[in-house]
Amino acid sequence: MNALLAAMRRSLAELDLGLKGDLTMTEPMERLMTALAGDAVPPSWALLAYPSLRPLGSWMVNLLARVAQLAEWTADLVVPKSVWLPGARRAPDCRPPAPAGAARGLTGARAPRAGLFNPQSFLTAVMQTTARRNDWPLDKTVVRAAVAPPPEAAAREHARAAAS
Repeated sequence: MNALLAAMRRSLAELDLGLKGDLTMTEPMERLMTALAGDAVPPSWALLAYPSLRPLGSWMVNLLARVAQLAEWTADLVVPKSVWLPGARRAPDCRPPAPAGAARGLTGARAPRAGLFNPQSFLTAVMQTTARRNDWPLDKTVVRAAVAPPPEAAAREHARAAAS
C-alpha cells in the first residue's frame, strides 16, 4: 500500500509540474493524464494496487477506505478475534457480520473492522507468527479453516430439526 501511495504522489506531482510547463511532458505523464480524464485507474497505479474493475472515482473512495482501515489497525495493533473474507461465497441471506464492537456501542470510525481486503497477507502473517512462537518450520505450517454457517442459518436449521 505504501508503494502505491508513494507512486500516486510522485506521478501526480510530476503531472502537475508538466501541466504548469516546469517539466517536459513524458509518455508516462500522457498516459496518466489520459487515464485520469477517462475516469480509469492509471496502469502505473494498477500495477501496484489490489485487483479492481472499478472506475477511478469509485476506486479512489475504496482506496481511501482501505487506507483508513490500515491506519486504524496499525494505530491500535489489535488483531480481530474473527474475520470474514470478502468475496467468499455466502448464502443469499448472509450478510457480512456487524463490525466488531457494534454490540458495545462502537460504530462508525471507532468500530474495529474485521473484513479483510488482502486475506492472503493476513493469513501469511498469522502462519509466520505462529511458526515463530512455537519454533515450527514455516514451510511445514499450514492454515486449516472451518467455515461455520451464518448464525441465522444455524438457527433455522436447529428450528427445522426441532420441528421434525
